[in-house]
Amino acid sequence: MEALKEELERLPNGEQVLWSPELVPGATLPPSDIVEAVRAFCRQRGIQLSIDGAGATYR
Repeated sequence: MEALKEELERLPNGEQVLWSPELVPGATLPPSDIVEAVRAFCRQRGIQLSIDGAGATYR
């Protein structure tokens, strides 16, 4: 999680990020508490995060 945060911190405010495990064969989203932590971190940094998974998109 810390490595991901370090990468996200390098992005400018307002950047758009798509998190889509469906683009990588065999990939899945982590547990919901981790997804929520990443979402909260992005919101705090002003990063627009879209999450695709299980046929749904979360913003």
